[in-house]
Amino acid sequence: MTTASALFERWLPTSASVELYKYQIEYLRNIHHADYATTCTFYEAAVDAVGHDRNAGGSWRDYLKFIQDKSDRQFKNRSEPAADAAIRINQMRRLYLRAIRIPLSDCDIIWEEYLGFEKRTSMATFELMRKYHEPVHERAKANLQVLNKYLSAVTSTVKPMPGSLQLLLPSPAAAPNERQLLEQWIRYIRWEESNPLQLDMQTREDEKQFASRMQGVYWKAAVSMRFHEEVWFRWFRWLDGLDPAKRPTEENPMNVLVDGVQANPTSSLLNSALAEQYKKQHRYAEAIATLKSFIEALGKALDEEQRSGSGASTLTLDSTSALQVYRDSRSGIREDQSLRMKTQQLGNAWFCYLRLLQQSHDQSAFRQALKAATKTRHLDWRVYVYAALTEYRSKADKANYIRIFEEALKKYPTEVELILQYLKHLIDINDENNAHDLFERVIANPVLTPDKAQPIWEMWTAHVSNFGGLEESLRLEGRMSAIYGNDPEAAMQRFMKRQEYILDPVGIAAAVPSPNDSQQTFTSRVDSDALLPTSEASPSAKPAISNNEGQSCRISPLPILSSSEEDRHLRRHDHPSPSYPDQRPFKRHKKDPHPTDRYGSRSTQNGGLEHTKA
Repeated sequence: MTTASALFERWLPTSASVELYKYQIEYLRNIHHADYATTCTFYEAAVDAVGHDRNAGGSWRDYLKFIQDKSDRQFKNRSEPAADAAIRINQMRRLYLRAIRIPLSDCDIIWEEYLGFEKRTSMATFELMRKYHEPVHERAKANLQVLNKYLSAVTSTVKPMPGSLQLLLPSPAAAPNERQLLEQWIRYIRWEESNPLQLDMQTREDEKQFASRMQGVYWKAAVSMRFHEEVWFRWFRWLDGLDPAKRPTEENPMNVLVDGVQANPTSSLLNSALAEQYKKQHRYAEAIATLKSFIEALGKALDEEQRSGSGASTLTLDSTSALQVYRDSRSGIREDQSLRMKTQQLGNAWFCYLRLLQQSHDQSAFRQALKAATKTRHLDWRVYVYAALTEYRSKADKANYIRIFEEALKKYPTEVELILQYLKHLIDINDENNAHDLFERVIANPVLTPDKAQPIWEMWTAHVSNFGGLEESLRLEGRMSAIYGNDPEAAMQRFMKRQEYILDPVGIAAAVPSPNDSQQTFTSRVDSDALLPTSEASPSAKPAISNNEGQSCRISPLPILSSSEEDRHLRRHDHPSPSYPDQRPFKRHKKDPHPTDRYGSRSTQNGGLEHTKA
């Protein structure tokens, strides 16, 4: 096998390049002088793989011309036998009918060539074939216009850096419009997934064509958006969801994830998906290796970002304008946020790694990995929480989880979320002594300011109020008053907190209108005007109620109209019957054909409502 043949065999199965398939056929015909059957086989492979491409019209036409030229050469000086002519005509008609339904850039040329082919074949059936297949061609032309819009939107306008090669794609950070370009690709992929060619998915041939078309779309998207994890993951999910017999290639869908991880080594989405696929196949060694590489890549990225941030030059006010100082401060905030997010991402990677070891029931490896994690420079506190809870559930040594929580508390003494998780766990397992001890220790920490410690106070106060004694609850409220103030609003809020458990009974009661207050509407957890009746609220305030989603919505009070006023109102607005919030259907009884609903309105014979006085 020559070097060129080896390269073609290596790259063609996973390629959607029209040019590459064209080079292969030219190589076979001109260099190897392949026979007719072999060349037809490679032409078929080409149109199956890339014939769906907008620029593949030349491949279809070359294939058709190759079949016709063979017949012309073979039967140059004599007539073509009927059997051979029938085989050729059926083969060419099948190719034409496949091509005219595809939105090719030269679909009009192929359509005209098809009409000429039918004319030469039989004038008797020409009109019938034209009328039958013309709607298919028109649909392909319409789809071509839509396709051109999508492809023009996903064409990257990013120019390469001076001195760089055209083949090197920019990273996402190098192009401000990269995210918009990704969104355009997602829209285009969704359009292709909607089967705009209206292929019959019940037939094997159309199903194969659709799969091949989608494979080409994802391949181009991955080439253009190589550094975006969403494209690779969507491609994998689509390919993995296909029946193995219906896949366009024999390639394992996991190879898509492998290529995606190579392009995006710090992607949580792709690394986690790849490790999960290995776990499904019980290939734990590969899963562990994947997550280890992921953790190393994230650690290196964090170290590099910290070095670049700390190495930035410090500018003084004398040499920098106020605007530049503002921009530098904003840039520093963004860098801190980026570091925080990447630290959390690294913590999530450690969590996936520890979870894998826990699922493999290797407790010794789990503890060794946790020990290695605690020695790293960048570690999120959530790793400690997961490790502590895992130790608690393992039932191996109950003292281990306390030790892990305490070690985390020592390392992150002001991390309120960590303290809340620790406190919640102790409350959940009914460990009152350790929970109370933890609460007193953390609020005594002078570094933890009252503003930061307020969620801790609220959690412990709610627990004591719900499950402790009244005296203890009042003592806690007194301590909170001394720290956070004792103004009436704060005192009322604290009192309401002590009266609720999951639901808010005080707010719910305020939201339910009384039967006698037909014009009064209340709301829960809104401003003070809304808690007053409509007649006592300020003129600018509108009554409000709570909808089913817990959000407050404003409505106008229900008017009480006389019968004549109501009739005029309905005629003026041309509305058959006013709709009221939360109006429920009522049953008709024989004794009262026009019953009164709960709003004091009586239905009339013409479908309207007649308000009655209470």
